[in-house]
Amino acid sequence: MGAMTPPAQAPHNEGRPSGPRLFVSLATLSLLVAAAPWIARSAGTVLSVPSTTPIEWVPATFPPRVAYDRFTHEFESGDVVIASWPGCTLESAAVERFLAVATGTAAPRDAEGSPWFEGIATGRTALARLTDPPLALDRPAALERLRGVLIGADGTTTCLVIPFTRAGLADRRNAVAWIRDVLLRTATPHADDLHLAGPVIDNVAVDAASADSLATFGPPAAA
Repeated sequence: MGAMTPPAQAPHNEGRPSGPRLFVSLATLSLLVAAAPWIARSAGTVLSVPSTTPIEWVPATFPPRVAYDRFTHEFESGDVVIASWPGCTLESAAVERFLAVATGTAAPRDAEGSPWFEGIATGRTALARLTDPPLALDRPAALERLRGVLIGADGTTTCLVIPFTRAGLADRRNAVAWIRDVLLRTATPHADDLHLAGPVIDNVAVDAASADSLATFGPPAAA
């Protein structure tokens, strides 16, 4: 058997970065460390934006937003909360109590004095508009027109439709909490009896889920 040739030994510096590569690596790390405060501050600014409404992400001069703003100014906003509970009927005193609080002098406003809500509708207010002049429909005909919209199939169950202003949308989490709190004081003391729905409720739920996810996964992702 022939003599075995010993394996060639690796160069002493194999696997180590060469001079230029080492310089680039150190320079990159130095730049990252130097930029870290600005990166962290910018990330915090982005994460602090509370809005999940795409219309708020574009400038006020963006043509589709201009058209949307003009539409909502003329026809009111489609961003509403729909509220009901057992006993929410056309003759319910609780409906009138809520309206008195939500539209009176104690109605919630932002720091600049702009109201959170506008033009709250109920089956009773809509029925009055149809039966009063100039339409002056008889009550059965008016009820039939509103059945399945603001009045239930039984002809008496109704709901509150609470449109949000731009100020209300900007602070929608507190606005929804305010609605819930007032209804628990004026309509029913049982939170499970409250039924809240609508685009604003969806957005608030998304906001809460997003905040929880960021709190849970943000630090590990940053690390």
